This record gives sequence, structure tokens and C-alpha cells, in this order.
Amino acid sequence: MDFLRDHVVQALSVALKMTPESAAKWFDAARDSYKINIESFARLLGDYLDTQPKGHRIDFLVDEVGQFISDNTKLMLTLQTIHRAAGHAVPGQGVGHRHQPRG
Repeated sequence: MDFLRDHVVQALSVALKMTPESAAKWFDAARDSYKINIESFARLLGDYLDTQPKGHRIDFLVDEVGQFISDNTKLMLTLQTIHRAAGHAVPGQGVGHRHQPRG
């Protein structure tokens, strides 16, 4: 079972004026042929930022994710690895994190 597949297919069919069948085929083909891992994500991020003006920022906002995955060491390590890989892909771009205390 794909996470929200039917919703995505419906949105594709409306937004791109496709039949639901065509949108489903497009979605399934994209899902089956497009694979991403941490390194390729970081490379895509770096490639994108290389095309942007100096000082352009992308912010990833993760709120309290630790409380949901803290019992899963593998997920915690994956999150840390994503952060580290992004920092290596875009050196000098200030990849980091900030804690915003709740009001």
C-alpha cells in the first residue's frame, strides 16, 4: 500500500488534466523508476543551490521529530546522516539547525 497514492493520483489528474488512469500509470512508473538515497538527495540539494544566487536558502523544518523516532536508533541515525550529508554537499552554506523554544 502506497502512502496517499490515491490522493496524489487524483491531484495529478486534476492539476495536469490527465485521466485518473493516466495519472496512476505516471505515478506508478515514477515510483518504480525513481530511487533516492541520502547521498543522491544531498547531491540534488547541492546541484539546486549551485543554480541559485549567493545567499539563497532552503530551510527544512523538523518540529519535535525526536519524540516520534527516539525509540528507533536506525531512524535517529538516518536523520543525523541526512543532516551531515547535506552539510558536505553544500559546504559553506550554513547547513545546520536552530532550536526555536516554544512560546
